[in-house]
Amino acid sequence: MKKNIDTIQIDPNHDQLEIKDRANRQHLYVWLISVVIILLTVFVLVTSPQTLPPKGVQLEIKKGSSLPIVTDQLYQNKIIRSKAIFTTLMRLSGSDKHIKTGIYLFAYPRNMVRIVWQLRRGDYGVEMVKVTFPEGATNNEFALILKKALANFNDKEFVIKAKDLEGQLFPETYYISPLASTDQIIEQIHSVYLEKIQPLQTVIAESGKSENEILTMASLLEEEAKNYEAKKLISGILWRRIVSGMKLQVDAVFPYIMNKNTFTLTKKDLKVDSPYNTYRYAGLPPGPISNPGIDSILAALYPENSTYVFYLSDKQGKMHYADTYEEHLVNKKKYLGG
Repeated sequence: MKKNIDTIQIDPNHDQLEIKDRANRQHLYVWLISVVIILLTVFVLVTSPQTLPPKGVQLEIKKGSSLPIVTDQLYQNKIIRSKAIFTTLMRLSGSDKHIKTGIYLFAYPRNMVRIVWQLRRGDYGVEMVKVTFPEGATNNEFALILKKALANFNDKEFVIKAKDLEGQLFPETYYISPLASTDQIIEQIHSVYLEKIQPLQTVIAESGKSENEILTMASLLEEEAKNYEAKKLISGILWRRIVSGMKLQVDAVFPYIMNKNTFTLTKKDLKVDSPYNTYRYAGLPPGPISNPGIDSILAALYPENSTYVFYLSDKQGKMHYADTYEEHLVNKKKYLGG
């Protein structure tokens, strides 16, 4: 009797189907993970940190700060959720090369996209105050201008801290944060001076004069003349007086010494004992008497030669020059009445 033997058939496509099914599952897992990552990234980008202090977060981004430094500042202050995503977003948008320095106020939570835009635009979170300092303003005058412009500004602190920077606070128009400290304001103004003077350092060195001497002369010129041509001419006269050992005898120092101008000076004033008194002491004063503009600095560096030894400014501001003291006395009587 024959036994029935079942024939086992092996489907040749079975293994291939199983491999294909496994591959599909892997693709599905990868897709799901990708979606989760994308959703989390979007969530981080478009949502803000849960809370900030009631008064917000004040953050200073200093000049020269790299992207990692800025990113760390934001992360440590809980302004952003993810360093990696923020860094990537900054670089992809090209904003890492356009970060505006200054003092930012993050008054309320913002999503990461808005923060990137905020740093790129220089949206500081407060309305900046426009402040203009005229050429030839002293540090004390800078302080008074700032006091009028900024509600909580400490003018006395400014004068003390800027004491050694007379002549190095560049007169220009600035946009100053009302949140800025005295030190930050001084740094902002002084940094512009450093930018302006840096290209002139070689010329200053070649002149044989120190930076302080050039600034001091420039501060005298700022007060003695009102246009560049006159400043260059007077520069030549004053440098020549120094070389010859003659006293400078410029009235510009007296507003700095005793707050008096040329037309109110007395003979007694001319004898006041001050190292800045150019009627009493030969040579330049110890330092600048104001903060000169670039024209005055250039005039000090590039004096114009002439035969003139004396000059004066009449009450309309027009300059009159003389080769001799006798001619000068004639001009003085004619234009100043004395």
